[in-house]
Amino acid sequence: IAALRALKRRNPYARMEKLAKSLTREIARAASQHGTALVVNQIGGLFTMFFSDQAVVDYQSAKRTDTKKYAKFFQNLLKKEVYFPPSNFEACFVSASHGSQDIEKTVTAITQSLA
Repeated sequence: IAALRALKRRNPYARMEKLAKSLTREIARAASQHGTALVVNQIGGLFTMFFSDQAVVDYQSAKRTDTKKYAKFFQNLLKKEVYFPPSNFEACFVSASHGSQDIEKTVTAITQSLA
């Protein structure tokens, strides 16, 4: 209850969405610069990434994505101390504790990993 009260008082959701939008925009830009087919879906502070040149809107379209490429991408991020979910069937979250430095570090790691 105390945590919910603190969240209500602090109301970090608009800031989390702004950071997620910034991050996903940079992810899409990095993928485009490297010629990598990547779909990024985002709502609020939640986002997903799929290595595909087709829209991913449901489980069937998600299953058609390149999961092996995501696994390699995930391992590259781990080496750079950026922790994404180990499966592209899971979601990423921007939390209330993330800040612009976290976003910058993540963008740098993703850009290097896509290279």
